[in-house]
Amino acid sequence: MGIIVAEGVLIGVMSWILAALAAWPLSRVAGNFLTFLIFKSRLDSVFQLQGLWIWLAFSVLSAGAASLLPARSAAKLTVREALAYE
Repeated sequence: MGIIVAEGVLIGVMSWILAALAAWPLSRVAGNFLTFLIFKSRLDSVFQLQGLWIWLAFSVLSAGAASLLPARSAAKLTVREALAYE
């Protein structure tokens, strides 16, 4: 059960890393584009690290919670049943 939950949390952390790397440039481009369309000026963007850590905590908690039910179902199966299912 722990392996499946750990795998889910690891996938959540990897998705957080990819999203964190893409968030700054995409939000800057989108913010500058929309600000230029509306106000004809540029936007000063600030990237808050606190928000990044909050999203990490949310990603880990939600990935762990989403993995609990499949982990419980898999833990009830024997190896024979799991291999026969495939």
